[in-house]
Amino acid sequence: MSARLMPAPEYPALDDTEGWRAYVAETDGFVRSMVGDGLAGFDGTIEERVIGACTVYVVTPDRVADDDRRVYLDIHGGAWIVGGGDVCCAMAVMTAGKTGMRVWAVDYRMPPDDPYPAAVDDCLTVYTALLRDHAPETIVVGGGSAGGNLAGALILRAR
Repeated sequence: MSARLMPAPEYPALDDTEGWRAYVAETDGFVRSMVGDGLAGFDGTIEERVIGACTVYVVTPDRVADDDRRVYLDIHGGAWIVGGGDVCCAMAVMTAGKTGMRVWAVDYRMPPDDPYPAAVDDCLTVYTALLRDHAPETIVVGGGSAGGNLAGALILRAR
């Protein structure tokens, strides 16, 4: 089996907003071609919520009991600029399948439209919303790559 490598397009100029949007669309398209919609073999529900200024995908595998209070707060990777929307949702479905937990996936705001600190603000808003109904010890905060960085920034800011 050979790995498919993502094409390496030229980065647009920093002030080229449309160029960055095209770069994000191309990169997300490549990821989408690799993972699909994440729903293959998934048994459960996906609920889309708006919390603060961002969308949150609440993914619950069927095997999670109604009284299971654990939640995985999933913060997607993607260099702080890619991995949103349906890609975020697909990755949340995969995380729920791996962890067997309810997943809240933060589709945080990203550049070029929403620069720093929008992503950290969104993560904190969603974490605060989780704390209204969940004890801190029932919340796992994690993410891959840039999402791991945002998870650390979130914990520091929440502290």
